[in-house]
Parts: sequence; C-alpha cells; structure tokens
Amino acid sequence: MEKTTNPISVTIDMETTINHVQGERETITMKANGKLYQKETSTIIRYEETIEEAGKVSNIIKINEEGITIVRQGSISSRQLYSPGITTDSVYQSPYGSMLISTETKKVQVDWTKERNQGTIEIAYILTLQDEQVGDYFITMKIEEVNKK
Repeated sequence: MEKTTNPISVTIDMETTINHVQGERETITMKANGKLYQKETSTIIRYEETIEEAGKVSNIIKINEEGITIVRQGSISSRQLYSPGITTDSVYQSPYGSMLISTETKKVQVDWTKERNQGTIEIAYILTLQDEQVGDYFITMKIEEVNKK
C-alpha cells in the first residue's frame, strides 16, 4: 500500500475554454479550496464545487504516469482518464439522466513543484457526447498551497 502524506490545504483556480463545433467559444472559470495528498507514485487533489441547477459535486483529481483521472461524485457523476493520444469512454450522470461521453486527449501537461506544493495542469481534448462531437476543450488548473500564517 502506498504511503500518503498528511493533507495540505490548497486553492484551485480552473479555467475551461470550449470551442464548440458550431463555432461559438465559451470560457468557464471556477475557484475552490481543497486538499492535496502526495503518494509515492501519484498526487491526489480533492475539492467540492456547487454547480448551478445541479448541486454539490465532490471532485478527485489523480495525477500519475498514466495521465490524469478526474472523478466526480454527487449530483453529477463521472470518471474520465486523460492520457495523450488515447480516447476513453465514460458515463456522465446528471439530474437529467445518463449519457455516454468520449474524450480524445490531445495534450496533458503537468508543471509541478513538489517542495512548494504548487503547479499548473493543462488538458486539451475533444469531447463527444452520445456519439456527437461537442467541441474542443482546454482546461488550465492552477494549484497552490494555502499560505500558513
């Protein structure tokens, strides 16, 4: 079993830019406080968010050699692996029902400073929903340890 460090309080600043198939561009930003856990072979980040019209969602981001896995549980549930050059399928569950989603990952970049518990994660992928391409997604996450006073 992997040894886990004590949780570290972090802030997460996330920006998602979507280039829709119809040509529209949309940018969504989110800020949250969370906890970071270092394991021998992975980094885990946990945080909660409240989604308008859906409710609370717990998020787990796991970073390792395989890629980045994002697990969402609550009013919205999904599990998606982002690994360059790989297409993965998953089920996205929301208050409105379940849908098959597929992500074709184009880029995963992690710039991480373990000693300072901060870094940037970038993910670029094509999202397909129920066999219909939705658009190109670009996610940037900035994660920083909360300063101790």
